[in-house]
Amino acid sequence: MSIPSLMYRLRPPLPRTLASWLGRPTRAVAFWAAIALPVVYLPLFTVDVDWLPAWTVFALLALNILALVVGHSYGQ
Repeated sequence: MSIPSLMYRLRPPLPRTLASWLGRPTRAVAFWAAIALPVVYLPLFTVDVDWLPAWTVFALLALNILALVVGHSYGQ
């Protein structure tokens, strides 16, 4: 058995894809973002914000839905 093949067998396995490497941290950030985002956009519904474009509220809601979907399996 050669030295390179022995080193190949002894090294720890690397993640197969970038998604498997970033999966848990991404789900964690999405989970906590889904919790924190309502703190940001709920005051927008109670305060008269004429200076805020209408699409901003929809973008925040869409971002919250995306965070809910991505972070859904974080604790499992």
